[in-house]
Amino acid sequence: MHKNMQKQATIIMLTFVFALVVCGAVAAADNSTVNATNASSVSSTNAAPAPAPAPNQPTVNAPTASDQQASSTPATTSGGDPRIVGDPTCYPTIQAAVNNAIKGDIIIVECGAYNENVVINTMLTLIGQKGAVVVAADPNQPVFKINSGGSGTKIIGFTIMGGSDGIELNDVSNCEIKCNKIVSNKDGIELNNADFNCIKDNEIKYNLDDGISLYWSDGNTIKDNRITSNVDDGISLYRSEGNKIIDNEINSNLGDGVDLYHSDWNDIIGNEINKNYYDGVVLYESDGNLVKCNDIIDNRGKGVLIAGSKGNEILKNDIETCIPCSVCIYVKDTNPVLRTELTDEVFGRVSELNEVHGNSLIATGENSYAIINNSCEKLNAECNWFGSDKNPKCKIGGSGVTLYCPWLKEEPTKCKCHKEKKSEKTTTKKSVKTAKAVKVTAAAGVPMQTTGAPLALLALALLAVFGGLLPRRK
Repeated sequence: MHKNMQKQATIIMLTFVFALVVCGAVAAADNSTVNATNASSVSSTNAAPAPAPAPNQPTVNAPTASDQQASSTPATTSGGDPRIVGDPTCYPTIQAAVNNAIKGDIIIVECGAYNENVVINTMLTLIGQKGAVVVAADPNQPVFKINSGGSGTKIIGFTIMGGSDGIELNDVSNCEIKCNKIVSNKDGIELNNADFNCIKDNEIKYNLDDGISLYWSDGNTIKDNRITSNVDDGISLYRSEGNKIIDNEINSNLGDGVDLYHSDWNDIIGNEINKNYYDGVVLYESDGNLVKCNDIIDNRGKGVLIAGSKGNEILKNDIETCIPCSVCIYVKDTNPVLRTELTDEVFGRVSELNEVHGNSLIATGENSYAIINNSCEKLNAECNWFGSDKNPKCKIGGSGVTLYCPWLKEEPTKCKCHKEKKSEKTTTKKSVKTAKAVKVTAAAGVPMQTTGAPLALLALALLAVFGGLLPRRK
């Protein structure tokens, strides 16, 4: 009797496990089908060509007469017809809609692929619906070019690919570039003599030169963008002043994170500048800039490089490196620093009057340093945290004098912007996890309604027969 009960219990357990395995296998098969469908729909948008080597010095293409009209390369579309709000006409291309619009018009571009180069010479708003992809018909021209008459133009919601620039702004002001995905161009966004524009909430990646380049462009705001995996710098400024680079993710670019060349009075605040192949932030002969409350972590060269620059403030940043032979902050003069016998012209500049305070400077890599000062002037680096309350002398090097006493004996409080960003990320991650959980439940609900219920009934029947819940025929 006891053996029969054990046998019966074993059969019951095995039958139940079998039913669960069958139900799980069917549900997994249904889910894999859904995932494969989703992956195939996304892959065409996210695909990018292998990066090519970038030139050392990006060139600035001066506007020509041909810039004032659309590219002669024929435009094609496989999407819906663009339309102007308030106009019943459907236009065959975006450029056709632009040509027929008047100042202040709004152009809606439906989901689809548009193979063209769009030139804008008047103030317009272009809104791409979800899935609106614009690929350059002529790869030697920008996908979108806004010329001097187009001040105040807005470009929102497009995927932009395959041009010399994704978006180029020439001699314009007060434009807004927002919520675009800009991939696989030469430069992602280029500004030439363009002032007081806003570049916000864009994803800029896999471009063959810089993510964002500014030439002689002042007072612009670059905020909340994700600038990653570009072949040269994340953001590059040349002779540009008074710009604000705020709350961006500038990671894993093959050049520098942020590169300022002869550019003064810019603010670099609250950014993540991590794992770039060269330096995190470069101030080359650039004066009066503020670098504050940034995470600058594990860049392969220097966290912050100050070269021939004056009066810059490096405040309350978290600068860390675990890379061998790297430096958190490196200061030097530009060479050679001399005057010729015939003239008073000075070649090169001295780095002086720079202030480095309230930072967390953690260098844990082999032969890495928190600060190296090779300038002929003193560097004021008082009140920084070096990872412990011990004298950080062994983490400070160079031929110049670094004033590091007093140093902080405990880790400084994170900037408010750091706390807000981390809190926002935590909230986002939680919402994503919740969304995934809901998605899984819904996805699992569909196959279980169609196939799981019959299998469950079959399992119960087997359990009843083999487990003795129903009488068997003799």
